[in-house]
Amino acid sequence: MSDDSYHHGNLHDTSINIALRLLSEGGADAVTMREIGRQAGVSASAIYRHFANRGALLAAIAEDGFNRLADIHREIRLDETAPTSERFRRMGVEYILFAAENAEQYRLMYGSDAVEREAYPNLNIAAQRLSREVLKMIRVCQVGRVLRRGDARQMAYTVWALSHGAAMLVIDGHVNVPDLRAFADSATESLHVGIERHHEGHAADQDN
Repeated sequence: MSDDSYHHGNLHDTSINIALRLLSEGGADAVTMREIGRQAGVSASAIYRHFANRGALLAAIAEDGFNRLADIHREIRLDETAPTSERFRRMGVEYILFAAENAEQYRLMYGSDAVEREAYPNLNIAAQRLSREVLKMIRVCQVGRVLRRGDARQMAYTVWALSHGAAMLVIDGHVNVPDLRAFADSATESLHVGIERHHEGHAADQDN
């Protein structure tokens, strides 16, 4: 296949998809422009027309992860058919599942291989988008009297810290988790109990 056989957007997306596969199979070191070009059937120089360098490619992979996770959170937040407390739990569970099931991509987002966001504006925007989705869900829960009053941003940091920590324990093999979803559900439920509304000293309100 010649380099001209791809439309501009197609090779960009194809490169990211190939890079994600290489990443999952061999980690960040396995992602090279030459190998992506080989698998895409184009020259490495064709890949460089879409990504200035390997760092930009890794940033695009991390950006993809942030956007996918933000999309998941947004869908949960907007699902008004589910009780607010259930949406909160789903948010935590899906975060942990995403991180554990996309471990190498998650490392580019937050782990030891994390890409420097300030060098890549689109990556920074995607990361902030995910943070805003978590914050919005916290505020929905406060309005719905599911979570206690207080600084929503600090509460969002607490949610992120537990979810990230639980995910990294799994990713790094520090805990043996035969049922990942059950583990994620238990971790999120423990967090919910810790910050739910009745800890203000009032009786717990019934969810809608």
